[in-house]
Amino acid sequence: MSVEMPQTDKPPANRLRRVLIASLAINLLLVGAALGAIWRARHHGFPGFGNNLGMMGFVRQLPGDRQPVIRDQLITERQALRPLRREVRETWNAANAELAAEPFDKDKLQAAMAKSRAAAAKFDEAMSTALVSIAQKLSPDERRVLKEWRDHHRPHSFAMHGRRDAREADGDATDANRNDKD
Repeated sequence: MSVEMPQTDKPPANRLRRVLIASLAINLLLVGAALGAIWRARHHGFPGFGNNLGMMGFVRQLPGDRQPVIRDQLITERQALRPLRREVRETWNAANAELAAEPFDKDKLQAAMAKSRAAAAKFDEAMSTALVSIAQKLSPDERRVLKEWRDHHRPHSFAMHGRRDAREADGDATDANRNDKD
């Protein structure tokens, strides 16, 4: 006696083939999208990067005839700052390495941190000098654009402190003052 298997409309091979074709189509779409993004980035740059990185974004807001002059000065200033930036990175790495050094030596860590702070201060001073040098060549309207650009790109670390400082300046009580009044 034989047992008969129920018949389905389509053999299992046909269903499997359709699933594989759909999977292949999805994979081709994903690979195509990835290759398109790579091509676009290679030929056009990522949006928000490249010429917009740092103050180059500000330069792009200037009138067309002024952009090359300020861009060239900015590139010159950047090249002068590279060794200082490298020194900041190296001294920070050295100080960070002292944290994990065994046996721990407080004096070595303190010396490395002091060296790192000095390098950062030197870099900050050079950055400020470069900004003043560039601002000196700008018209009043261009300096206003630079001010607005800097307001928009201020460091995130200023965000909370700026609001808190503004509340305190307005006379609002801080959380600590409120707790003292309770």
